[in-house]
Amino acid sequence: MKKILKDIIAEFHKDDLPEVFKRSIAIPKLPKNIRKAIVFIGMRRVGKTYLMYQHMKDALSKGLDKKKILYFNFEDDRLQSFSAKDFQTILDVYFELCPDYKFERFNFLF
Repeated sequence: MKKILKDIIAEFHKDDLPEVFKRSIAIPKLPKNIRKAIVFIGMRRVGKTYLMYQHMKDALSKGLDKKKILYFNFEDDRLQSFSAKDFQTILDVYFELCPDYKFERFNFLF
């Protein structure tokens, strides 16, 4: 599983993000000293993933290093054998590939 996770993370960091159509959905701004998750919920195929891509692109346009973003699509066929015990392995592999960001205050998980 570790090799698969490394491949997926490396591919995301290497490849360009898909083109998106700007959506005007307001996401509340959180104070910088609070670490919270924002959850996108909704029916299938309504644009949740592309809304995340839009936020990734916005952050990258403001100078964020793409390696500070960890993105996973759990519908990827390579993750068929993925189980709950593998969630920690995702972070372990990410910090192996990007050790400079292990102790960063803000990394972005999509």
